[in-house]
Amino acid sequence: SLAMPLMRTTAQIRRDEKIAQPVRKDSVYRPIVRQKRVFKQLVVPAKLQAALPFKSKPKATKPVNREGYLQRRAVIFEPEERKNRAAVQMLATVRNSKLEKREVANQDRLARKKKDKQREVDKFAEVHRNEKKRKYTDIGKEQLARQRKKGK
Repeated sequence: SLAMPLMRTTAQIRRDEKIAQPVRKDSVYRPIVRQKRVFKQLVVPAKLQAALPFKSKPKATKPVNREGYLQRRAVIFEPEERKNRAAVQMLATVRNSKLEKREVANQDRLARKKKDKQREVDKFAEVHRNEKKRKYTDIGKEQLARQRKKGK
């Protein structure tokens, strides 16, 4: 029988000829690159914060560790300047301690004063109560007398 050879497929020709399959640039898988999303910090209004229970209140986040002022400035002091700065710092420390002591003494004084005032209020509370009682009974008697006078 005279059979005609069938036409070969593209895949058969490539296999026979050892031709690599063409790669389309669009069909190549590439890793997906996504930008990191930066969200604004949540701002809770002060009134709402006041109404929230402590557990739900926003807590202070740790500050970003930045160089301090002393690390950024590259100033090297002379020995004389260093002594002067140390002296000023000592004076400031002494002043701050004095202010702290004064504040503590002031708090104690205010506490004593408040206690004395309360003692005085307690001491005269009975007298004031009796005076009020007498005053209101007198007012009541006067009103009763007026009503009786009107009734006649």
